[in-house]
Amino acid sequence: MAIDRITELLDTTRLLVAAPIEPVHPDPGIQQIPQATSRWLAAASTSKTALDDPHGWYQRTLAADAAALGVNVLQLAVGNLSPEERQETQVFTRHTLDRSVGRIRPFALPADSYAWTAPSWSVLVKADQRVVTHAGIIYRVIRVGQLRVPVGGIGGVMTLHDWRGHGYARAALAHAAAFVGMQLWAPFALVMCPRKDAGFYEHIGWHVAEAVIWCEQRGGRVMLEDEVAAFLPCQGEAEWPSGPIDLGGTPW
Repeated sequence: MAIDRITELLDTTRLLVAAPIEPVHPDPGIQQIPQATSRWLAAASTSKTALDDPHGWYQRTLAADAAALGVNVLQLAVGNLSPEERQETQVFTRHTLDRSVGRIRPFALPADSYAWTAPSWSVLVKADQRVVTHAGIIYRVIRVGQLRVPVGGIGGVMTLHDWRGHGYARAALAHAAAFVGMQLWAPFALVMCPRKDAGFYEHIGWHVAEAVIWCEQRGGRVMLEDEVAAFLPCQGEAEWPSGPIDLGGTPW
């Protein structure tokens, strides 16, 4: 009987179908926010022919990295630094370099309240059993104009005063750029530096991107002040896109 009753109900009950939803046309007086498009910068070829080409960027980078300008350069993941190396590299962090009373560059914030991204890898030059030159590396996908661009962010670049003039920073940056291109497979190394310091990077072959730079801080999204982005192609003649730069996180 129960089954017969259920069958009767199914036969006599009218199914309710929702009325079609009419499309809503926006008020012509309201400005619509366009959806941002996202495209990737074209990647370098990973074919065996391209990588084996003796005149291609990959083989030339291998040769240049092996030479390293005659300087003994070490590259280690930060987690693999010895306690002594970890302590010594703290001297080269940007936070320490910029910390001073009343200093507001590159944000309109107290210098000791900046939020920075710590490096994932460190490039070191040692002399007399101590670190005298350092360059930190992170991997980040940034946005330049409407393109997503993988970069190796280079920060904390410094040589101790008594060891300057020996080409140590140039050698550390060359090693870092080779690591960015071959190990991180990113087309560019990218440094943020004060405009007055950009000449050093231009002197050794880097280029300055004349564009606004946005990044994240504790209070939200802010624009870097009096800072420029210096970039170096790490995979042949990669072309830097045009447009404002969004670091997609804290600077390095």
